[in-house]
Amino acid sequence: MVASGERLPEQVDVVVETVGPATFGHSVASARVGARIVVCGSSTGFTAELDLAKVFARELTVVGSTTGSRAEFGEMLALVERHQLRPVVDSITELDGVADQVRRMLDGSAFGKLCVTL
Repeated sequence: MVASGERLPEQVDVVVETVGPATFGHSVASARVGARIVVCGSSTGFTAELDLAKVFARELTVVGSTTGSRAEFGEMLALVERHQLRPVVDSITELDGVADQVRRMLDGSAFGKLCVTL
């Protein structure tokens, strides 16, 4: 597990970017030459600065992705189960704490999922 913004031990082939502007620069810096950055979320906004020099110098591919097909979703669930993948949960709050959870999501101070219990 690597904390948000923490330097990786080495650059990676694929970055799954789910946050948006708050982490996009880090995603680009984390990508090795020829890597792909898959953007599938934007919880901190929809407009991110992009260092074009890094994109072309590293020959990066940036692609957008929504959910796949029903079959692909099933394959993903099977992979999660097979490898016992579990999300990192930052915190769980009651319904009256939603505003604070949203604030933490938007300001980037959370690490992991922000959950609300009903």
